[in-house]
Amino acid sequence: MWRWIQGAAFATAMICGGANAFADDLAFAQDKPIYKVGFEALAAEAQAKTGLKLRLDTYQPEDKFVAFIQASVAADSLPPFFSWWNGTSLHDIVASGRVAPLDDFWNAAVKEGNFAPETGDLLTVDGHMYGIPLGYGHWVALYNKKLFAKAGISGPPATWQEFLDDAAKLKASGITPISATIQSGWRAFIWFQEIMLRTDPDAFRGLFTGKTSYDGPAVRNAFKIWGDLYAKGYMTDPRSQQDIVDYASGKGAIYLMGDWSIGPVENAGLKDDDLGVFIMPLINPQAQDCIIVEEGPILVPKTAINRPEVQTMIKFLLSADAANVLRDKQGLYVGNLKSTPRSHLMGDEAAQIAARKPVVVARWWESTPVELQNDLVAEFGKFMLDPTPATADKAMANMQSLNRGYWDSH
Repeated sequence: MWRWIQGAAFATAMICGGANAFADDLAFAQDKPIYKVGFEALAAEAQAKTGLKLRLDTYQPEDKFVAFIQASVAADSLPPFFSWWNGTSLHDIVASGRVAPLDDFWNAAVKEGNFAPETGDLLTVDGHMYGIPLGYGHWVALYNKKLFAKAGISGPPATWQEFLDDAAKLKASGITPISATIQSGWRAFIWFQEIMLRTDPDAFRGLFTGKTSYDGPAVRNAFKIWGDLYAKGYMTDPRSQQDIVDYASGKGAIYLMGDWSIGPVENAGLKDDDLGVFIMPLINPQAQDCIIVEEGPILVPKTAINRPEVQTMIKFLLSADAANVLRDKQGLYVGNLKSTPRSHLMGDEAAQIAARKPVVVARWWESTPVELQNDLVAEFGKFMLDPTPATADKAMANMQSLNRGYWDSH
């Protein structure tokens, strides 16, 4: 509990101005304004199907939301529903003893054919299922077919050299190849994660056990490749705070993100038929082929789990009705087998996964110890704002100092 209690005083200051609770509402706290359209439709469908009001309490930026949850854990006053992350973040909050296992609800949903059992693997801790799946997404690259055609490119790259060749063609045609920003802070890890995974996945995994140093050769190689992309003018201005809008408006041809971004990109104006998808090619041809999978859960605290209205809402959130609303309004796929994805891109992605058979790997964010996440991602952000070798060296030194300090005490 110490890490949650430690943050409670700071958190109390951070959450001033949050929404007031009403007895007839079921609060759903989250940090995802990008899902506003889908969540509002979900709340409307919940009321229509159950008669219950699901109140959306949105906290931004992300550290404000984390601070709110920390304070709520310490005070044992968590909202009845709140979004979270899998990986170390999930393990830590489960260890606090405040979150309820949802085994009975999950097993019933699986028995009814709503989910495959393995869909819950990333949300399982010590044999118990803790999360209602909010999204089940692979991390892939979207590409703008019109911009590719303008540059004389007929399809997605199959090799890293083809990726670099395509980037050069796009740049020569006046198109910035890659859209990438530090919006909301956390996005800064995305390209580091992908480059590490495509060069040395074992070293990538070692970052989360202390085995790999942040100033070691594998990380230095990743920063060099990343820096070269900036040096060649292949990356957009990282300062933008509207990366999805930027991408939809044509300010970049390639957008590396979870496939949950397909719906928001389309909602921002880029038509489904104008989008293509590909899994990033290996940089090191000898590396194990991997793919990042992200599964966001909705958690329920022990203080709320026995309330009949909460149980009714849990069952609704695990239903095809809930999945279909998030699909239709947000383009979000939660893994429900009775809800087919909205976009044809999901089928294209599935075919590529079936052909390549990549090994599933959790995201950098969920795998990194909670105490390190924000400080480390801030160093990635500093590099994106000044992508020079000197900044890279300083970032790696700072990250390894933090990394060493953490693992020396654990």
